[in-house]
Amino acid sequence: YIISFMKMKSDDGNNNSPESALLQPPNKVLMLTILYGIMNLGSATGVVLANKAVFQTYEFHFPITLTCIHTLATAITMRIFAMKGIAFFVPKRIPASRTWTLALAFVGYVVFGNWSLDVNSVGFYQLAKILVAPTVVLMQYFLHGVTQSTRVKLAVALLCVGVAAASVSDVSVTTYGFSVAFGCVVITALYQIWAGSKQKELHASSMQLLHEYTPIAFVTMLVLIPLLEPSGMGDVMSGSIPSEKTVLGFPLTFGCMMAIFCSTVLGVLVSLSTFLFIGVTSTLTYNVAGHLKTVLILAGGVVLYGDDLNSKKALGLVMAMAGIVYYTHLKIAEKSGGGGGGGAAGIMSQQQQQQQQERTDDQRSCVCQWSHQSSSSSASASPQ
Repeated sequence: YIISFMKMKSDDGNNNSPESALLQPPNKVLMLTILYGIMNLGSATGVVLANKAVFQTYEFHFPITLTCIHTLATAITMRIFAMKGIAFFVPKRIPASRTWTLALAFVGYVVFGNWSLDVNSVGFYQLAKILVAPTVVLMQYFLHGVTQSTRVKLAVALLCVGVAAASVSDVSVTTYGFSVAFGCVVITALYQIWAGSKQKELHASSMQLLHEYTPIAFVTMLVLIPLLEPSGMGDVMSGSIPSEKTVLGFPLTFGCMMAIFCSTVLGVLVSLSTFLFIGVTSTLTYNVAGHLKTVLILAGGVVLYGDDLNSKKALGLVMAMAGIVYYTHLKIAEKSGGGGGGGAAGIMSQQQQQQQQERTDDQRSCVCQWSHQSSSSSASASPQ
């Protein structure tokens, strides 16, 4: 986003509003999509490794607290980016009544994700994550009336079956664990859908939306920490020293603080790149890209580290890559107007074109208003 903004600023000295980044030709939109995808892929992979160091190497077993730190850092970063001297984006005041649902969905996504991992086997946890993509398809239909062509559904199904075959093993589940996993799948799909739909509904950019909802999410998590994790507040209130197994009493070493810092930086990038990527693509495409990360990690383990490659995993990797390639082909055909889905796909293409035209008109209006305000400010600041 910063690279595209700086390039746009140097190309057009009269219009350096970040909102106009979305008014670029298709080839530049493709470049932004690739940039955001690489940013999300790298940061999401990196944050997993950093969190593993925090939880296992330094034994900081407080995931809600760590995510709360990530959220606070994201909120501070957005405020810095919005400062007049930096101005990577223009803040937009959005009533809390219109963003609190997104903030709660984010908190629920974090809490249920950790809860599911805690009460389920790793195999069933992975299977539940895979089911997010088809859940997104269903929820988009029931919530927004968005339909996908039969070919897109086939590509997603092929991808999910392939990833499941390649990565899922030791699937054991209880009724309690299934209930938690079901809640995790639904709330994750809802959060991802809202991450895209709220940008259109509120006519806000990714940074503007993060700027508004992250403080609400941070306060909510701050309240939940004493309820869901051993915070040590009881020891403090009773006048005793908190135990080392609590948040307040944990002995922080320099190495642990550096691991938390790296995790926080990557966590901010994950939050930002998620909204940016969904904003220029779709929630379903974001899920497909996430499964691509899983396939690359599995394939990399086989190639680089000699992980076991049995027939089930090999077939799963082939199926998953076939699903990803087929889905990408269909989306490129949609963008170029080639169709290929027929029926529902044609209707969906018309709806997407209408929504894109409405969003473009709104953005042009914002750019014109921004340019007028900039001209007025320059005139008022000039010498008498």
